[in-house]
Amino acid sequence: MAFIRFFLLLLAACVFSSSAQDGDKKQPIALNDLLAQGSIDPGTAAAISDRLRNELFNTGIFTVIERSQMQEILKEQGFQAAGACSSDACVVEMGQMLGVRFFIVGSIAKVGSTFAISSRMIDVQSGKIIQIANSDCRCEVDDVLLKSTVEIAKKMAKGASAHTGTQLPAGKKAGPAVESAPAAPKPEVIPAATEAGEKPAGKSRLGLRLGLGGGALACLTAGFIFNSGAQKKIDDALRNKNAYTTAPSNAEYTKYNTAYKSDISQARQQNLVRNIAYGLGGALAAGVALTWAF
Repeated sequence: MAFIRFFLLLLAACVFSSSAQDGDKKQPIALNDLLAQGSIDPGTAAAISDRLRNELFNTGIFTVIERSQMQEILKEQGFQAAGACSSDACVVEMGQMLGVRFFIVGSIAKVGSTFAISSRMIDVQSGKIIQIANSDCRCEVDDVLLKSTVEIAKKMAKGASAHTGTQLPAGKKAGPAVESAPAAPKPEVIPAATEAGEKPAGKSRLGLRLGLGGGALACLTAGFIFNSGAQKKIDDALRNKNAYTTAPSNAEYTKYNTAYKSDISQARQQNLVRNIAYGLGGALAAGVALTWAF
């Protein structure tokens, strides 16, 4: 139903907004399962795709949509070609539905004794390819899972970092393609509070508060909208109930009784979604309070 689709998109927006941070925010990204080619079976390709999602998250620069969540949102939007989507235009359309900044597509094949992963990352906003990452491994499939996925993830993180001007988190290597450079200076240490009750603050803390606050406001607004919709359905149900209790014929009785049951069902659904939205909004608002308390 339309309001359920709206809520799923709103829920995704709330999650992504809560993770936003100034100058160091993680970029939302989705990965289509790698296309299995040659002697690679789809199960192996799916397992390697899942591992690649984990490694993308471990770079510290991405917020990654899980496969199940991705499929659910696309299904709600009536998008049925996720598995066969490989063109840039199709990928951009999927990325817009999911609300991500970047989308990765690629394939895995085995030629002789060599496993080859080819992938490209597309900026959903511009529709342009911003990074291509390949990994060739003359090895067992175990090493593809353990090593090639790490190599691909690091290259993608490097590309996204350069494209957005976001610095890689401390301790994360940029990948084997990066030339060696002098050791970076130690990060500045924020001094401890000098007075009782004073807490150090920074851009990341401010960004977190803004993200959590924005997510809470969006969810609470959605809860208000669904509450109004539920109340309207209840009013319609009462009118239909009065109509069928005084109906002069069986046909009129059936008509208004059916409408009454439909209105009650929709009101219950909207009340459920309202409660979820209020609960999520309250949790995000509590998160804002916790950033001030600790």
